[in-house]
Amino acid sequence: MPASELSAKPALSAVLEGALSVQAALDARSRPIIRVDIARDATRQPIIRAADTARRRGIPVQVVDRHELDDRATSRTHGGIVALVGARRFVPPGRLGEGIESPFLAVLDGVEYPYGFG
Repeated sequence: MPASELSAKPALSAVLEGALSVQAALDARSRPIIRVDIARDATRQPIIRAADTARRRGIPVQVVDRHELDDRATSRTHGGIVALVGARRFVPPGRLGEGIESPFLAVLDGVEYPYGFG
């Protein structure tokens, strides 16, 4: 990532809710993560793991009261963790599979339950 991208603070684009969504964004590295907020009483392992991942990557982690998470989230499904994120960065089609000897690309349309592919 160019230094200019690192020094510019990304604009808030979305609030991701829940440990699965936050961890997926951390793993994908496809969007800047401004901050991760976790509930003061969070003890579930997926939340702790996501917060640890964020800290290792230098992403600020803020411990807050649950009512603050409720205010930031659009629903009550945050489960004790939200991430404030910037806009998603997409890979241009010409760069898909770059650096892979025999790339394979599958294009799926109409997927209604993406977790069924895992």
